[in-house]
Amino acid sequence: FVAHFSESMKDVARICGKKLASFTVQGAELRVPTQLFQPLLTSLVHAVRNSIAHGIESPELRVARGKPEGGKVGLTFRERTNAGQSWLDITVEDDGGGVAIAQVRKKLATMGLDDMATLSDQEIAQTILLDDLATKERADEISGRGVGLSAIAAEVRRLGGQRTVHSTPGKGMRL
Repeated sequence: FVAHFSESMKDVARICGKKLASFTVQGAELRVPTQLFQPLLTSLVHAVRNSIAHGIESPELRVARGKPEGGKVGLTFRERTNAGQSWLDITVEDDGGGVAIAQVRKKLATMGLDDMATLSDQEIAQTILLDDLATKERADEISGRGVGLSAIAAEVRRLGGQRTVHSTPGKGMRL
């Protein structure tokens, strides 16, 4: 399923003017019930694209921040067992700039969600999974429509799972 991701993510990086040093996939050999997980697996492309389009900084900015000019994105699949139940853990991680908290706060305010002003930065990071949240001024072929990450969140909810965004400013994000 994920074999085609690597080549298409290089295209995404090129279109966005970013350099992708590596895109790694771990646990791709894990077998899951296709009918149950197909919608979630299909929506993962949005998280990986967002890591490149929004997370990975431009080569110039990365160098200015003391990072290599090419960013890293990883996709990991793991099976874990808890209390006799098996769970599928899927992680998308990048070494970019983290969630642009100030930009997300501004967008939430324009959406009329002023009550979120008192949330912590980590709580604000969780809001990137909301429907219609797009921080780009204009949508393009890669991102900016505000539906990709919310599609993932909806699929995780449908499956009875949990989703969490961890963001470290200047260091990256993990979903």
